[in-house]
Amino acid sequence: MIYFKKAQEVASECDSLFWEGMACRGISDIFHETFDSADELNYAKMEYNLINKSGREPYARYAMFDLARAYASDGQDSMANIICGKLKEKAREMQDSYLNYLADQLQSVCYFRESKYDKALKGFETVLGSGYGDEIDSLYYGSTLLAEGRIREAEELLGRLESSDSPMKRKLKADLFKERGNYEEALVEWETIHSMENEILRASMNEALATAMNESYEIQNREKRLKIKNLRLLTWLSGLILILVILLFTVIIIEIRRKHRRDIDRRVAAAQELEDIIAKKDSKTVALRKLLFSSRNNIIEEISQIFITNKDTKAFRRRIADSMTAMIEQFSSRSERIRVLESDLDESMDNIISDFKKDFPGLKEVDYRLFLFSVMGWSAPTIALFLKEDKVEAVYNRKRRIKDKIRCKGEDRFERYIEAMR
Repeated sequence: MIYFKKAQEVASECDSLFWEGMACRGISDIFHETFDSADELNYAKMEYNLINKSGREPYARYAMFDLARAYASDGQDSMANIICGKLKEKAREMQDSYLNYLADQLQSVCYFRESKYDKALKGFETVLGSGYGDEIDSLYYGSTLLAEGRIREAEELLGRLESSDSPMKRKLKADLFKERGNYEEALVEWETIHSMENEILRASMNEALATAMNESYEIQNREKRLKIKNLRLLTWLSGLILILVILLFTVIIIEIRRKHRRDIDRRVAAAQELEDIIAKKDSKTVALRKLLFSSRNNIIEEISQIFITNKDTKAFRRRIADSMTAMIEQFSSRSERIRVLESDLDESMDNIISDFKKDFPGLKEVDYRLFLFSVMGWSAPTIALFLKEDKVEAVYNRKRRIKDKIRCKGEDRFERYIEAMR
């Protein structure tokens, strides 16, 4: 019993439905042999449920038979009959003749105990004709014949049986003596039956006692072995924990050093990256300054040429006015000079003008020129002059609206437009 219990425990821990069911089967068989029908039925149910869930055949079919047998042992013959009916269907389907015999035999015994002798008689005839029938089946058949009043046939069957002695065989003899009116012989047989059953019961009790004692000794020995095992395990675990602690501290120290090294490398890389960014920005700033100086120098060059070629004061003033008016016209419309400025700014500032127009395609042409002049760093009065605005406030208002539209986008990459306009 203890080994089956241990096997059940191990199988349960391993989530092995099949082997847990097989362990329950062994325990159920022990309770069947010791006439403990309640526990037999309990473990037979567990056996069937576990093995049936595992889907292992033919074990699931025979677990179903064990369940029917346990119901019969517990006196629930009607339930056993129902299960036997299902078993015979499965046996015919799977062509399992032995399982069919077991189901017929158990069902016939249940019919006999329920006094359904006609069904029992047919059942035992089928059992004896299956090729698996034994003397016990013949004795049940003889008892059924006697219950049906077929005394001569029962006597002939008993005479054909071997000389083996069993309580059931003597019971059939006692019943035949009683039917013939030989009460003294019947009483002798019943006394012998009681004596034999007492011996069986005594043997069963002794076996149960011996099993209990063996289990007790085994439990004590197992507890001793478990204590020794636990002590060894504790020693081993203590050493392992010590080693792990040492390894853990070693790993922590190594990781701290690696982290420190990575932190230094990261800071060096960040410094290098910052240096590259500054160098890049310085390069762009220099290019932008060159562009602005070039633009201003061009304007100064134009004015100087006017002064050289026109020394007359009135002509000089008129020429200056005409030149400034033409320049204002060039910056106030989509002229070649505007396109040159946009191209130069794109080249020196990562396509800032082209990107701005792509990101904000719905703006007016005057807004694009205002953005261009702002990036060039021109003052608000100068921008107002080139945009032909009467009031400088108009430039501030237009610039504010452009910045608001940029901020509405809500993306960090658009911040460079606002930075460029400052």
